[in-house]
Amino acid sequence: MLASADSAREDAVLEIIGIIVMIQGVLGFAGPAFLGKDLGLLHLWFDLPPLAYLGIAAVGGVVLLLGSRGRSKSRTT
Repeated sequence: MLASADSAREDAVLEIIGIIVMIQGVLGFAGPAFLGKDLGLLHLWFDLPPLAYLGIAAVGGVVLLLGSRGRSKSRTT
């Protein structure tokens, strides 16, 4: 029982990390594209082209899906 609780916690952490990464990617792309200014935190540390931010958002989406898939598997077993 304890192992499944740890697994569910890890899946929830993956979902949270995925959401944060996805938001930063969307903000990094949408800020310069639509508002003409930088948004999010990543531009403070990295100088990336706008398409790289879309890739970051996609990676965040994949991490979010992995976490939610793992959590749904742990509920069914």
